[in-house]
Amino acid sequence: METYLNVDGLELYVEDHGADRSQPPAVLLHGALYGIETAWGDLLPRLAVDRRVIAIEAQGHGHTADRATPFTEAQMVADAAGVLDQLGITGADIVGHSMGAIAAGGLAIRRPELVRSLTMLGRSFSPEGTIPELLDMQRDPQHVPSAELLAILPTQEEFGAWAEHYQRTAPNPGVFQQVAMKAQAYVGGWPGWSHEQLAAIRAPALIVIGDHDFVPPAHAAELAVLLRGSHLAILPGTTHTSILKRGAWLEPMMRARWDRLG
Repeated sequence: METYLNVDGLELYVEDHGADRSQPPAVLLHGALYGIETAWGDLLPRLAVDRRVIAIEAQGHGHTADRATPFTEAQMVADAAGVLDQLGITGADIVGHSMGAIAAGGLAIRRPELVRSLTMLGRSFSPEGTIPELLDMQRDPQHVPSAELLAILPTQEEFGAWAEHYQRTAPNPGVFQQVAMKAQAYVGGWPGWSHEQLAAIRAPALIVIGDHDFVPPAHAAELAVLLRGSHLAILPGTTHTSILKRGAWLEPMMRARWDRLG
């Protein structure tokens, strides 16, 4: 099912997959410049075989129009929570990638009753957990990336796929570059979560990064310690974007965690 739900004056595009309502639903929150199709084309069909899967396109992404305001964690959390409230859902298995994992973690902090479990893909918990040169580039659009950074950045093919999807789906397809700049400013300026905020999260967490991700393994390991009862997986031969093509690895890890919760 495809629908739009109004949250704080914005019509958010939502897809609702899977016929089985006997288990808590999985909720997918994509990263910057993605849409449902480009982010979850591999993982979503695997999960929807036997469970309900809800995917949301964030402000300014895919079919969802932009607001005349910056992207913020508070608003993206409110948007996701508003969708779940309107669908009558509590205790969902929340999955977020990159920028979407900020919203996922924010939900666990601000609206814990909505989150049964938390899966974060390619997410640091503070600016210090991002490769320093990438942070420089996010804060300075004129920064010329080194060869080392170029090797792990999204490819031209990936950027092309994101732009094509935006042109095909967006209510205002001419603003792709403006949305990209807003997303870069948001992620580059995000202050992160405090140790106290992370310690207050009660939902069991699965943290997944690639071995060539934007998040160093040591930082991901620190996050796993701060989130009590969490598990950490580092996927070989995997970048920040190719992690979304690892559905064959992610699905069984996620299901194993969910099955333990009953």
